[in-house]
Parts: sequence; C-alpha cells; structure tokens
Amino acid sequence: MEKPEKKDIRCSFCGKNKTDTDAIITTHSGPAICAKCLSRFKTKMDKNKQPE
Repeated sequence: MEKPEKKDIRCSFCGKNKTDTDAIITTHSGPAICAKCLSRFKTKMDKNKQPE
C-alpha cells in the first residue's frame, strides 16, 4: 500500500513552500510562517515598540 502524499505546506504570508525556504514554522491552530517572513515581522514590531 502506498503512502499518501503529504500536504504541501506553504507560508501563509508569502506563499513559499518548504522547498523554497529554509524553514517553515507551523502550529496546529494557526498560520504557517517561513523564517524570512518571521524575521521581517519581528523587525517591524521592534521598530514600532514604544519605550517604557
């Protein structure tokens, strides 16, 4: 019996699949995000951070 093909996991933000990028982070209840998008969003969040 053949194994079913795995679902192609893509980044929810840029659309790249696992073969196009270094790593994709997935959660069981949220979107998948690649390492490049994660670092891009983290940089934007750090810039918008208000000093305490």
